[in-house]
Amino acid sequence: MRKVQVTDMKQNKGMWIATVVMIPLIVIICMFSINKAKEYVGVDFIIAGKAELRNTIEIPLSQINELDVSYTSKNIKVYSGDSDKIVIKEYLLSSKEDAKAECVIKDGKAQVTGKKMSTIIIFGGIGEKIEVYLPKEGLKNISIETKSGNITAEDAFTLVADQVDVQATSGNIKWYDTQAQELNVSTVSGNIHCNNIIAEEIALSATSGNIDVEKVEGVMEIATSSGGIDALGVKGYGDFSANSGSIKVETDEVTGNVNVQTSSGNVKLLLPKDLSFSFEAETGSGNIHTDFDDKLSYNKKGNHATGVVGDAAEIQVSAKAGSGSVKVMNK
Repeated sequence: MRKVQVTDMKQNKGMWIATVVMIPLIVIICMFSINKAKEYVGVDFIIAGKAELRNTIEIPLSQINELDVSYTSKNIKVYSGDSDKIVIKEYLLSSKEDAKAECVIKDGKAQVTGKKMSTIIIFGGIGEKIEVYLPKEGLKNISIETKSGNITAEDAFTLVADQVDVQATSGNIKWYDTQAQELNVSTVSGNIHCNNIIAEEIALSATSGNIDVEKVEGVMEIATSSGGIDALGVKGYGDFSANSGSIKVETDEVTGNVNVQTSSGNVKLLLPKDLSFSFEAETGSGNIHTDFDDKLSYNKKGNHATGVVGDAAEIQVSAKAGSGSVKVMNK
């Protein structure tokens, strides 16, 4: 009997200690959340919430030729929509008006800005997203941005515009089936995947993340600071660079100079068999291997090679790796 009482006393003591520790911790968390929320226009507390369709914005295409969509912290999904209007649907946890985006139309431009409302979630909360429905044609300039979240062009999405800018500070970007004069896709922390892109100028950049592209055509500038690059079905020319990561570029058609360079990683470049070009390869620590070694001159260390392949040398091809091997092959 005495043993049971001692055990109960120990359990009660443990519960009191846990309570004493947890209460200040909860207070600190709440104070932090509230202080953080002061940076925003409002605060909403959600208990076990689930996102619902809270707001729908419809913009007639006849009123604008430019669209700018910007959110602080939301996943954005982009779809092909009706040809006569832009539709934006907000699936939010909060039902408050302060949580809904603001839309301003001026001088042919629609600016849709997500509200900076702090939602404090207790015991879960799922499903917040923004759906953007774009007509295939009719918009000149399009900009879509989220600070924290993913941007995804969904199945059957197609777009024709002059300039398209897609940006995420922290999140992945998937973008497909776009024709434009200029396409810019960038993320600070996240991966980029692009498919079926035709543009006069294509700029893809990631500070920390991989870049994968397939069936892209145009003048390209593709760069990542920390991550790899995998480019398949490339038509056109441009620069492919990585500070820390391997690069693979497979070209179907080359119409200008191609430069592939990584500071740390391997380089693999596949070129059309009948392409004529001047060539330079260099590696600080690694090997150089090509399908046209008989056309090249190597230095004594064998880590630098130059030469001319084919009858003309109007196109220049350069492949360099600071720490890694270089492999250039014919398709």
